[in-house]
Amino acid sequence: MTDLPGFLVSLVTGGVAGAAVNAFVTSRKQKMEVTLSVAKDFFSLYGEIGLALGALQMQPDELTPQQLSNIRKIGDYFHYVANLKANNYINPVLDNIGIMNSIQRFSQNLTVAMTRHQELQSAWSWWPGLKGL
Repeated sequence: MTDLPGFLVSLVTGGVAGAAVNAFVTSRKQKMEVTLSVAKDFFSLYGEIGLALGALQMQPDELTPQQLSNIRKIGDYFHYVANLKANNYINPVLDNIGIMNSIQRFSQNLTVAMTRHQELQSAWSWWPGLKGL
């Protein structure tokens, strides 16, 4: 009977430790699942990302409606990813496969393009998560 309090303490602390380990493993697994989903989306949008970056670098007076639509789509995606990263919902592996570099390039090109294209003047209100990347 003298071992009963010790047994109960180890049972409770073991359960808490087990729950903590389970929560940690589940969190890491969920983070990796989100990361893989983001990477999959990135590679499926790869061609459109290139078109959006190219449109932002162009010098014409106006962007076509198709170019604006594509820039908006890619900006929305990058804003989503930047917010996931800022809130630590994704694994740093995205840095290794170039996604974060693409987001930074998009943000930098957007900063320059906003001075040339009136249609993009309100871009920071659309994508505040990209500002300053």
